[in-house]
Amino acid sequence: MHILAETRLHLEAAASRPRIHQLPLETARQQMELMPAVLDLPPVPLAAVDNLTFDGPAGAVPVRLYRPGTDCQGPLVMFMHGGGWVIGSLDSHDSFCRHLSQRLGLRVLAVDYRRAPEHPFPAAYEDCLACLDWLLGSPASLGAPVESVALAGDSAGGNLAAAICAAAGERIRAQLLLYPALDASRHSQSYAEFAEGYLLERADMDYFIDSYLPRLEDRRDLRVSPLLAESFAGHAPTVLLTAGLDVLRDEGRVYAARLVGDGVAVKFHEAAGLIHGLVSVRKALPSAVPILDRCIDDLKSYLA
Repeated sequence: MHILAETRLHLEAAASRPRIHQLPLETARQQMELMPAVLDLPPVPLAAVDNLTFDGPAGAVPVRLYRPGTDCQGPLVMFMHGGGWVIGSLDSHDSFCRHLSQRLGLRVLAVDYRRAPEHPFPAAYEDCLACLDWLLGSPASLGAPVESVALAGDSAGGNLAAAICAAAGERIRAQLLLYPALDASRHSQSYAEFAEGYLLERADMDYFIDSYLPRLEDRRDLRVSPLLAESFAGHAPTVLLTAGLDVLRDEGRVYAARLVGDGVAVKFHEAAGLIHGLVSVRKALPSAVPILDRCIDDLKSYLA
């Protein structure tokens, strides 16, 4: 099994810490907030970063708008953060969203959707779908009309992006899925291969799924398990990244293959020797930087 030296050092440093599923909820959330300051690259300055809200299905939903310059024309990228639908926030993914906006030269809007277990499925999905509807209405607070929308997200955020893409059809220009969760109904082979010792463990994913999907019958709902769809024909062009040492690796591979089989344009990458959660640990795992940038560039080519 190929493990990069930087990955091995990162895993050794984390080995003595409790796993996510062993922590009290608020402690896990606090650790997710603090992690980027230690393990990620510093945030790049942009022309403007604005905290906004829109009226969601259960009240105001916070969002953060990133603008790389004064020209706001062109597509807008709606980003959904990872964290198992339970942890993660606008702040935990701020540095990556800034980088995404700068490298694309486009506006990025990050969504602070409701989290489980306080707000189980379909709360996060419904907030993100409502955000898409709001964006397509071109609210004045975005600085310029929204020409079109691309979706992006990592992990659980990639799950939300894929589910929204399936529901929204031609309204989506392209999607960028970074090591996404795509099937909550079962464990793929990579769950067994990387069950323990690779940071995100099988027990962590079970904890996240139990928190977001306490009702077993919901786990086959296409709004949370988009991999179970009968067809992917007509989906937006997709950039998909899997991590080579990740419990979610195999469902990402299968999703990409099924998209290709149904005639969808796909650019697939696998970060060999790297683990889940790359966007938040780019300083600790510098090999993640070039492959993430290739993915961003591929999204830019689809939006050109």
